[in-house]
Amino acid sequence: MALDRDELKKLLKEKGVKSLDDFNAFMRDVSKEVVETLLEGELTEHLDYEKHDQKTKATENARNSYTPKTVL
Repeated sequence: MALDRDELKKLLKEKGVKSLDDFNAFMRDVSKEVVETLLEGELTEHLDYEKHDQKTKATENARNSYTPKTVL
């Protein structure tokens, strides 16, 4: 997906980017969202079910659940 210059200018104006520091903060936020989205996609692929999926899972692996662990 590519943004053209006008779309990019509009987005930066909407986000209040007026200086290099503003731009760096904006890019940090965008980078964070991209990485989180990629990691969530990898987890979904690994577990083989979507987040908040209420169907019975074919795995004992789960998101944000408690399972007892034994440490040797």
